[in-house]
Amino acid sequence: MHEPYARKLELAGEHEKCGMETCMRNRMDTENYLPKHIGPACGCEWHKPPLEDVVSLLSNGQIPVLLYHPPHDRLSSDKSSGTPYVAISHVWADGLGSTTEKGLPACQIKRLTTLTCQLVTNGAFWIDALCIPETREMRKKAIGLMARTYRDATAVLVIVSGIRSIPCSAPREEKLLRIMSSGWMQRLWTLQEGILARKLIFEFSDGLLSLEDLLPVNEEHFNVLLLSLASEIFRLKKHRDSLLNVSDVARSLRWRSTSKPEDETLAISGLLNINASELIDYPPEQRIQMFLIRIQRLPRGIIFLSGLKMEVPGFRWAPRTLMRRASSSLGFGDSQALCTSTGPHFRVYGLVF
Repeated sequence: MHEPYARKLELAGEHEKCGMETCMRNRMDTENYLPKHIGPACGCEWHKPPLEDVVSLLSNGQIPVLLYHPPHDRLSSDKSSGTPYVAISHVWADGLGSTTEKGLPACQIKRLTTLTCQLVTNGAFWIDALCIPETREMRKKAIGLMARTYRDATAVLVIVSGIRSIPCSAPREEKLLRIMSSGWMQRLWTLQEGILARKLIFEFSDGLLSLEDLLPVNEEHFNVLLLSLASEIFRLKKHRDSLLNVSDVARSLRWRSTSKPEDETLAISGLLNINASELIDYPPEQRIQMFLIRIQRLPRGIIFLSGLKMEVPGFRWAPRTLMRRASSSLGFGDSQALCTSTGPHFRVYGLVF
């Protein structure tokens, strides 16, 4: 029997900590995390951009983008305005996580440059691991620019080991299944990165394919399995071309997770035209309240959502998180409640006997 690509390269025991509703494979131990080299035998040195340049750009409200200079084996940074660049979307579990101060192995930087040169001639790229310093003030500024970073990029390149393990020539069903079951579709921050992209590109083992290349064509629209697999991918494209509301975002978050629950509102604020930097200074437990106040228009049904609620007076109806596994959901197109600092205000109708 033909073995599905989605089962290849699965390591024994990598899902042993997972539950019925939550996959723990991509949850990171941030205290002991280390970036990975391309191969276990590689021992190349690490590179990083000049910290003072990245800090200067962020302090002036500029997005820092990076250029690799092979003759000198070094990284430089420049402002994104006027510089075509590729924004890298990845999951830390694959070994590309870091900060500006720490940097990444040279082998990874060279590989990133090789990929991005296929999309922009100068090979300029942005990746959180090198463009977000670890200091709180600089991280705050970078997060405030995050939505713009992905929205302004020439392309957003998805680099995930699970997707990269199959070729471009694999059947469309297999490619979609690999994307749907990947850590990229399960993580919180990548939702914004995928939706805001002008052009969303996926790396496979032997090349790059755009989101449009993966969608069913012609008679494939009669293939029920293919359409089902493509539905979530298509939703990224649909949301990119339309104005989102909190119901859209809540539906897309249903099966996503994060190692840092306090980042939830920061990661989705850009999808609703809210500046994440306005929320980051609030205590984590207060961010969802301020997030809902800034949205203003909410579905009336939000007060009936199951799950844990806030304990703040006037907001005891509010969910603590939108990353929910419960079956109850928000109605679409229903934004008739006005959320203020004192709570929700809306009109309901009833019959009096």
